[in-house]
Amino acid sequence: MKKLLILVTALLVCGALQAQGSKEKMNAKSFLAFHAGPSVPVGDFHSNDFDNADAGFAKAGYNLNLTYGYQFADNFGLMASVLYNNNKLDNATIREEMEAEFEGGPGSLNGLKLDHWKWYGITVGPALMYNFTPNVAADFRIMTGIVNANTPAITFQGEKLVTEDWSVTMPLQAGVDLRIGIGKNLFVFANVDYLYMKPKFTVDSDIEELVSETIKQKISVVNLTGGLGIRF
Repeated sequence: MKKLLILVTALLVCGALQAQGSKEKMNAKSFLAFHAGPSVPVGDFHSNDFDNADAGFAKAGYNLNLTYGYQFADNFGLMASVLYNNNKLDNATIREEMEAEFEGGPGSLNGLKLDHWKWYGITVGPALMYNFTPNVAADFRIMTGIVNANTPAITFQGEKLVTEDWSVTMPLQAGVDLRIGIGKNLFVFANVDYLYMKPKFTVDSDIEELVSETIKQKISVVNLTGGLGIRF
């Protein structure tokens, strides 16, 4: 999976460089943008309700993106993104809920820690593209693809109790971005998108004996990103 992502990223960058040096560069039908920003969990993924079986206890994290777009016609194009997401967990709430559940008393589980939810992948899909002026454009897109996601590892006082697991799944991503030109070919890129997926994980615990459990986790985030791009 990682080799595939590296290959796709290399092809996107090489394609951008080759197109920039061609005769078609004056048409500026393509663009490439790097953008990053906060990732806000929503719905069950954000829930810290211990009675909610789908609660993800996720906190705000960060998102990194490399996005390529090609405009086939006046208002239609294709977009592709290579993405990475990382969201930590609300460990304080988890410890409080666990202490109440097992009547261990306040502070009895201070050594309990879950590290993060994270994923990386590739999404592709059609886009509606609007050029308001020669220097201002906006895009609306719906995308899907392949994402490799993982569960948090769980440790207590430095000892690993539950190992992380990775799962390949298909996400649904929808977003809107704004491109504002700041030079001949450069532009500022602002973006908001929503991503949803439900990967299936196998979680292994080996506290006293090996126990395996299969779970499906609803993951949904709103990513707010900004960055720079180039038209070619």
